[in-house]
Amino acid sequence: MPILVSGSIAVDHIMVFRDRFRNHIQPDKIHVINVAFHVPQM
Repeated sequence: MPILVSGSIAVDHIMVFRDRFRNHIQPDKIHVINVAFHVPQM
């Protein structure tokens, strides 16, 4: 009897972000939020 196994693997990293997210999120564009943050260290 053949067996099919599928799934995914996720990895989380805790990073240092020395600013406030509210300084980078534009309230008038919250409905199309797309963020990327530079973190100097992990």
